[in-house]
Amino acid sequence: MKVSNHTIRLLQAHDESAFDEVYQKYFKLLKHVVLSLIPSDSIADDIVQEAFFKMYLNIDDYTYNVSFSSYLVTIARNIALNRIKDSKRFAKDYDMDAVADNNDIEKKAYQSVLLDKIRALLEEDDYEIFVMRAYFELPFNEIAEIFKTTVSSVTNKYHRAVKKINKEIKL
Repeated sequence: MKVSNHTIRLLQAHDESAFDEVYQKYFKLLKHVVLSLIPSDSIADDIVQEAFFKMYLNIDDYTYNVSFSSYLVTIARNIALNRIKDSKRFAKDYDMDAVADNNDIEKKAYQSVLLDKIRALLEEDDYEIFVMRAYFELPFNEIAEIFKTTVSSVTNKYHRAVKKINKEIKL
């Protein structure tokens, strides 16, 4: 799964076919890396798209002494870790600050187990609303736009989810 220097030069010339080749070769790898940090398929897709966009914008900064796959994985991983770090409220409220410390496997496992418990406890829409608000700190009005519903509906679902989580899961 190696990209040739020729393909990289074509990327630097903003050749669309080179971009398509790189996208096809590395999409699954990047998604796997991001999913290992953020267990949400839709959010992982967004991060992977952002990583490819960032790579494309900054391809002139690529140095050939680093493997291209490492370069791309680093971009995607940094975007995911930055999103996690930015989610201070979720980290504080649910002791998930450990996610940013990728070297601490025990805490990362705790985060994964906790999210799995929360996912099993809530309906899919409620889980997504909870993650968007608590984890990514999206405002209720943006979440309402995403779900094409009212702010009060989203607010009610979020607060019911938090209440259910607090009742069922001992943190």
